[in-house]
Amino acid sequence: VFAVNAAERSFDFSEVKTGSLPPGWKAFVAGAPGKPGDWQIVQDEAPSAFAPLIPGAARTSRRAVLAQFSREEVDERFPILAFEGERYGDFTARLRIKLVDGKLEQMAGLAFRISDPGNFYVVRASGLGRNLRFYKFVNGQRSQPIGPELPLERNRWYELGVKMEANRIQIT
Repeated sequence: VFAVNAAERSFDFSEVKTGSLPPGWKAFVAGAPGKPGDWQIVQDEAPSAFAPLIPGAARTSRRAVLAQFSREEVDERFPILAFEGERYGDFTARLRIKLVDGKLEQMAGLAFRISDPGNFYVVRASGLGRNLRFYKFVNGQRSQPIGPELPLERNRWYELGVKMEANRIQIT
């Protein structure tokens, strides 16, 4: 019998200059051609990971968050930001997402197992489509979508979870 220790990685953008891209991250675009997204750290009211200890205390605080500002209006264009610092095998990821604006689409999500800009998995929430979808991109071609319709609202924080073990993917 042997024990296996898992590492935990969290991303804290509080030390990153507002308006800049965090170090170790690279922007690219999938789907239709176009410019990579305009990714920046901004200050926003974000929910706390912990419940307030005092009744009536604020449930949010001003925090450094990662935002995408590109307004390029190209259908089927997906700006993606990839962390290049490490490669992960099996993992569990939890992130908070907020759909803010967009004319052709309002999306946020998590891309993973990225081998190059044309080959990866992605789970994304769509404000205009009112759905959460899972896709696999192979050689730049997107698979058929899998996922439910959800009542997603703009300017509201949601928690998205992805658990990857071997070839099993669980979305919560």
